[in-house]
Amino acid sequence: MSEPKNKKKEILIKSRSRVQGHCHTCSRTPQELGRDKPFQSCSKCKEVCYCSVECQRENWPAHKMPCAMSQQRKQVFAQHPGQAANVARFTKWFEGPVKLEVFRQAAMQAMDVVNHPENVDKKCFHMELELHPDYKNRAPTDIFVLKKGSMFPREDIIDGMPEREKKQLTEYIKIQNDIVKGRGQLGVVPVMMHDVSQNAHSWWPLALPFTIGHAKAILENTKWGNVYWMSRLRDILAQPESVMEFISGDPVLPAHLLRPTPVGDSIWVATERYTNNKAGFDRDLEEGVEGPTHAPPGRDTDFDTDNCAVM
Repeated sequence: MSEPKNKKKEILIKSRSRVQGHCHTCSRTPQELGRDKPFQSCSKCKEVCYCSVECQRENWPAHKMPCAMSQQRKQVFAQHPGQAANVARFTKWFEGPVKLEVFRQAAMQAMDVVNHPENVDKKCFHMELELHPDYKNRAPTDIFVLKKGSMFPREDIIDGMPEREKKQLTEYIKIQNDIVKGRGQLGVVPVMMHDVSQNAHSWWPLALPFTIGHAKAILENTKWGNVYWMSRLRDILAQPESVMEFISGDPVLPAHLLRPTPVGDSIWVATERYTNNKAGFDRDLEEGVEGPTHAPPGRDTDFDTDNCAVM
C-alpha cells in the first residue's frame, strides 16, 4: 500500500481571468474561440490565463510586477496557510463579476467622474468589510458586508507608505492606468480592501474601463442619483446577489430596496467632503452653507427625512 502524499495544496489568489475563465488580455472565452478546454495560465504565478502566446506577450508589461509580487506572497503564505485561505476567499469575493461592477459604480459615484474625471488620478479608497453575522448560511458571493468606506486624496495615503511599498504601488497603478487610459477610458483607482474580520488587507487596482458617456449611462441606469456612495454600497452588499436586477448588464437593487442617504450618515458625508475638499468646505462655512447637506466634492445629497432617527 502506498504512503499518503503529504504535498500541501498551493493557495492561489486567482485573478478575474482565472475565476471567470476568460483571457486576461482580450477577455474572450474558450467558447468564443471554439475551444473545449480552459486557457493556459501563467507558468510562473498561475493566477492569470491567456488565450494565446500573443496575448500573453501583449500583457507582460502590465503583468510583470504583479507576477513577481505573487512569488513573494506565496513564500509568506507557505508559512501561514490559514491566512492564505482567508485572503483567497476574500479576493475571490470582491473580484466576482457582480461585486466588481458594484464597486466600480460606487467609485464612479464617489468621485463624480461624469463631471470630474480628473478625480480618477487624484483619489484612492479604503473599504472596510466584515463577514456577515450569518455568513455560514449565505452563498460565497454574499458573505461580506460593508462596515465603512472612505475616499481620500491619493497623496494623503500614498505619501505615508513605506518607500518600497509606495514605489511598487505607484509603478503598478501607472502601468495599469496607462493601458486603460490608452483606450480612451477613465483609468485605474487604487482601493485598499480590508477584511476586518481577519485583519487582512491588500491594494486593489480598480479599473474603470468606461468613457465618460458610458459612466454616465451606467450611473443613470443603476439609479444612483444623489445618494451618498457609501450608503448605497452598504445597502447593495447587505443583499444577496439573487435579488439584484440587471439593466443593460449592470447590477442594480430593485426599486423597493433603493433609499436615500440615511440622516445618520451625514457625519460621514461632511467628514469626507472636508477631507477631499478642505478649501471648499471652509469657504462654504464662511458663506453659511451647511456642509453636511452636501456630498464630496460638492454634489447635493438626498437624505431620508422620513426616518430621521440616527442609527
